[in-house]
Amino acid sequence: MSLKRAAQYLIFLGLLLSPLNGFIEYLYTLDLNLYPILGGKLLWVEKGIKDGLLLIILALTFAALANKARIKFNALFFILVSFILFVFSLSLVQNPVFTLIGVRSLLPVLMFLAGSVFLLEKDLDIIAQILTLMVVVLVPFALAQFFFGTTIYGPAFGRFAARIIAVFCMPNSFGFFLLSFIMFSFLYRGMASWFLFSVAAGLIVLTGSGMSLVALVLFGAIVAFRKIKNPCLKILLIALVPPALPFAALLAYHLIPVITNRPGIWLSPAIRLESMTEYFCNSGLLNLLMGRGFGYGTNAAFGLLPQGSELLSFMPESLYMSLFLQIGLIGAFLFIALNVKIYLESSSKYKTMIPVFMFTGLTLNLLELFPINWLYMLLLGVCAKTTAGRAPAKGRAAANA
Repeated sequence: MSLKRAAQYLIFLGLLLSPLNGFIEYLYTLDLNLYPILGGKLLWVEKGIKDGLLLIILALTFAALANKARIKFNALFFILVSFILFVFSLSLVQNPVFTLIGVRSLLPVLMFLAGSVFLLEKDLDIIAQILTLMVVVLVPFALAQFFFGTTIYGPAFGRFAARIIAVFCMPNSFGFFLLSFIMFSFLYRGMASWFLFSVAAGLIVLTGSGMSLVALVLFGAIVAFRKIKNPCLKILLIALVPPALPFAALLAYHLIPVITNRPGIWLSPAIRLESMTEYFCNSGLLNLLMGRGFGYGTNAAFGLLPQGSELLSFMPESLYMSLFLQIGLIGAFLFIALNVKIYLESSSKYKTMIPVFMFTGLTLNLLELFPINWLYMLLLGVCAKTTAGRAPAKGRAAANA
């Protein structure tokens, strides 16, 4: 078996196993007296399997690169990785424990390479089918939990566990998982799966995830915009966006709490904004530019920080806050620039998802949310291979569809 085929199988296997954490937590909620016997061991095993697969995939990636595998060079990505390694070397001297935690949180970034080396656009089609299978399996559990009131919680990882089945304990994670399915499946087959789209959209509403609802509208707007062939109409719509934004924001502000039945839904974004403002106002220039070091702003580190630490006010539930704390404004800017560059240059039909991932990063730490972190980085890696004007004919046709 070739390195490429082995890596592809492992990537697909990892995605198929992603609901395992939720199943384990569901077992703990049953009256089987499992937790006193096993404690959090099953959850640690699940985390170990996921991390082990990631390490094996990355090892195969570097082995393929050593064997001179063809890869489209992306200067921004390698500048970003070089800067991350520089911050890593500084952090390792200052705080080895937090540095190792940071490695675990930032390691999925390297899945960009795996996507560039091993996957093609047709492999993203396979991922779309895998997500469809997962939704067919998970939706009955989600509905059962909603209607029968099953409580699922994370005894070992608190409320930050990246669980997929714990629908209503962590609405953002499940809501964005459903949105990821809708985006992948729509870009793969169009409206062929309209029934599942309707169920998934309804579940997003039931989860109460306001960000997922707004992101769904954003995805629809981007798809509709890309369907427009008239360049003059596109320019007109772009010109109308700035004056329309205040009205759209006002409409969302009043409607989202009603739709999700969460009157205090805007409290969480307000707290995040306040935390980010406080961080920028109170940090020195060096911390602003290069961050406080690996590990800070991550879910695991949040649980290890001593009581009274100033960093406890920075909730690790935002991709950008996590990047600011770990690799500073420089690293965060490089990451954002990489996303924008790939979106503007790629001819892949799947690039439509990139702005949605970027937007959702405002309230979700996507790099620590499995399997979203894999999907995000693999997507960027594949899209980076298809540059507009030099893509294969099939890729160009799909991009123009």
